[in-house]
Amino acid sequence: MTPGAINRSTPFGVGSEIQTLPAFQHSERNDRVILPFDKLRVTTVLVMLSLPTGQAGLQKHASYRRVPFDKLRVTVVVILSLPKYYLRSMYKKSLTKEQALQKLKHYCAYQERAHSEVKEKLYDLGVWKKDHDEIISTLIEENYLNEERFAIAFAGGKWRVKHWGRVKIKYELKQKQVSEYCIKKAMKQIDEDEYMTVLKKMADERYASLKSDQYMVRKKKTMDFLMARGFEMDLIRKAVEDKA
Repeated sequence: MTPGAINRSTPFGVGSEIQTLPAFQHSERNDRVILPFDKLRVTTVLVMLSLPTGQAGLQKHASYRRVPFDKLRVTVVVILSLPKYYLRSMYKKSLTKEQALQKLKHYCAYQERAHSEVKEKLYDLGVWKKDHDEIISTLIEENYLNEERFAIAFAGGKWRVKHWGRVKIKYELKQKQVSEYCIKKAMKQIDEDEYMTVLKKMADERYASLKSDQYMVRKKKTMDFLMARGFEMDLIRKAVEDKA
């Protein structure tokens, strides 16, 4: 079946009628857009019952509060949507592989990037999916893209600048689809003594800022604060256990 077409012989029910909305139109051109059915997602399904317009005897049935089910028409409305990344690329002018590669070299040279970020950028640029693997391979071969280097830079930056704990850093790296091996390499770059010193200092400052609260409440709020920053629970307990 042609992509974007609907089989009108599909047995929806005896006497059923199938109606489809007009195909999407480009804003500047009058040609039809072929919808990629493999990427469509069902957002909402509405089932509506109605009587034909001008149905004879409707008032008679209404007076008895009865509905002539043999006369009812079933209308099913299925609302479909496309992923955002596909919609962005769908209406953008497609770049050649060479043009996309140059843009991505600048993108990766500006700062370290994860593979997932480069893939999303390829969709943003409107690059054909069949060219993605080749472009990413070239970036890796020419050392513009390196997952281990990205993981180390990301972990180091979040620790030194924002003082995120290891739990939060690991979570964010996993969200960016970084491998477990690279995550472990990145965690080794955080000095253990410095980590504990910063944790203790943050615990002291947070606890001191809660002078108006009762002792147990101050400890609870301090622990919650440190958990939100991504520190390990066992280390948090050690940092606040001597608070009085």
